[in-house]
Amino acid sequence: MNTTNKFQKNCGIFYPGVLALSCALCSGASAAEVKTDFSFEAGAGMEHDSNLSIQELDRAQNTGDSAFLLNTDLQGKLTVDEAFTVKGGYRHQWKNYQTFEEFDQRTGTCSVDARYDFTALTLGASAHRADAALDSEPFLTLVQSGVYAGKLIGGRVYLRGALGQRDKNFSDNPLRDAKADIFDGDMFVFFAGAQSYFSLGAGWEREDAASESLDFNGRSLRARLSHKFALAGTENTLQLGGRLSEREYVSEFSLMDTPLDSPNLPWQEPAVTTTDEETRRDLRRTLDASWELAFNEALSVTGKLSHGNHSSPLAGADYDETLASLMLNLRF
Repeated sequence: MNTTNKFQKNCGIFYPGVLALSCALCSGASAAEVKTDFSFEAGAGMEHDSNLSIQELDRAQNTGDSAFLLNTDLQGKLTVDEAFTVKGGYRHQWKNYQTFEEFDQRTGTCSVDARYDFTALTLGASAHRADAALDSEPFLTLVQSGVYAGKLIGGRVYLRGALGQRDKNFSDNPLRDAKADIFDGDMFVFFAGAQSYFSLGAGWEREDAASESLDFNGRSLRARLSHKFALAGTENTLQLGGRLSEREYVSEFSLMDTPLDSPNLPWQEPAVTTTDEETRRDLRRTLDASWELAFNEALSVTGKLSHGNHSSPLAGADYDETLASLMLNLRF
């Protein structure tokens, strides 16, 4: 199946509520001013991973590798009378490793977002679907949808809250299939003529998996600084971020009742170092930095560096990882 057919299949079978709302409001605004905008972006580059891992499977390779990256992104926006906006798009990502081909990834994501700007606040609904392949085999389908509300205060502070649901389905690991309820809240503070911002966010999630040993309650805190500035006649964007997340699993786990094995990954060692039952609590800390250098509106180069420290009583989820990448991006 080619990329176009995949896009039509993925986006045509879900999120009818968002699409129906969009059509209804557009049909009632025939006399309003309607604007459309489309963009396409392609990027290619390299990434080095110090410790190959598949977080969704609680697995770490304990060795590094470099990968070739290729991204394509098609986005469209429809604006009706400056108040009602519908956005939609499709993004495809390829990651091919030089040595460990079993970690090669393909991910296609389509999304739709509809929002209306009222005088008091902005209300919206969004939905995303991602289909991921691992080593050229179907791996994971993730669907997430929700509603959100936002409010701009004093022209500089923007508050946003969102409620959503997430559904994960694994092709070869049905015991890991899960549904989750999600809440997120964020505050953005803009400065430098709204070209830069600082944000703080918090999240909560409760995931119910097919296997009770994988049910968890999760909490997260995040912060980000994004600053745009001119240097040597070029536009630069510097971002610094950090994230702290905690997962407390509801039940005790053991080697026998935790579904960790996958035919996609021919691992030699068990992922659990002990069979003693204990409560699982995972803590993940991540710091990241990126620098985008835009030569013009179409061509840019982005370098990224991130380091994650993951602690867990589960051996496959207890590791450190550093990622470094360099991407050349072309926008139309």
